[in-house]
Amino acid sequence: MKKYKDQNNKVHCLESTDFEYLLPEGCVRITEEEAYTLLAPTQEELAHQAVVAQELADIDDTKTDNRVTNLAAKTKAQVKKMADDIVTLDEAKDVIKTLLIIVRVLAKRL
Repeated sequence: MKKYKDQNNKVHCLESTDFEYLLPEGCVRITEEEAYTLLAPTQEELAHQAVVAQELADIDDTKTDNRVTNLAAKTKAQVKKMADDIVTLDEAKDVIKTLLIIVRVLAKRL
C-alpha cells in the first residue's frame, strides 16, 4: 500500500498510484517508517491512555459496575458535548480514545 502525507502531516493510503488524484492537494509520498512515525501516539496521548487504563485496572470486581457506570456517565456527557458542536478536535479524540480503552478492558473481563 502506498503512503502519503498531506500538508498537515495526516497520513493517507492508496492501493494504487492510479488514485493519486483523490488525495488532497500538496500530498507527497512517504515511506512506511515515516507513516508509522506520523501515526504513532504522542507522549501526551500515551499518558492519557495510561491514566484511564490504570483507573480501570484498579477497579475490583465488586466495584466494577459502579465505576464503569460513573465513567460511562462522564463519557456520555462528553459525547453530548461533541454532538452540540462545542468541543475541539482534541477533546473529541480524547473521548474516542477513552471509549476504546473502556471497551478493551471490559472485553478482557468478559
